[in-house]
Amino acid sequence: MKKLAVTLIIVSVSFFTLFAASGVGVTSLNLKGSVSPKSFLEITQTLGATPGALTSIPLDEGEILSTESGIGVNVGDWSVSSNGSSNLILKITYTPFTATISSVLQSIDYIVNNGTSWVNSGDEFIPLVKTTGYYTEANNSGSIYLKRTDNASYPPSYSYVANVTFSLETE
Repeated sequence: MKKLAVTLIIVSVSFFTLFAASGVGVTSLNLKGSVSPKSFLEITQTLGATPGALTSIPLDEGEILSTESGIGVNVGDWSVSSNGSSNLILKITYTPFTATISSVLQSIDYIVNNGTSWVNSGDEFIPLVKTTGYYTEANNSGSIYLKRTDNASYPPSYSYVANVTFSLETE
C-alpha cells in the first residue's frame, strides 16, 4: 500500500513514557484526527525518554518476564474514535529496549499483546470495530501489554529506550 502525506489536525494525543529499571507507570494513548483515503496518521513515542521511579517499569522482574504467566505488564491504554467513512487499520511497530552500558550495547527483546493476542512489530495491532459507520471509543479501546521474549539477565539502567509507533491507516 502506498502511503501519502497527511493533512491532519490532531485534537488530542497522549502517550506512554515508560520503562527503565524500576517503578510503575501507566498513561493513555488517544488517536484523534482526520485520516483521508489512502492516508495515515503516525505517532511515535520513545519509551524511556523520561525515565524515573514514577514513569518506568522493571525490565528484570514481574509480569514482563517470559517465565511469568499471563500476557505481560500493562504499559498503557489506547482508544480510537472516528466519524469518517474510511475503513481504518491500526498498526504497530516497535524496537527492542536498548542502552549502552559500560561501552556495551544491550538489547532486550519483547512482544506486544493487545489484551487478546500477541502482535508482532509491523502487524495490525487490533481490528477496529465500525458500528453504523462510526468508530466509537467504547468499541475501540483497550490496554497494551509487553512481555520479554527471553530470560537473560541484563545490567540495570535507567537508560533503556524503545520506540513504539502506532499508525492509523485507511484501506
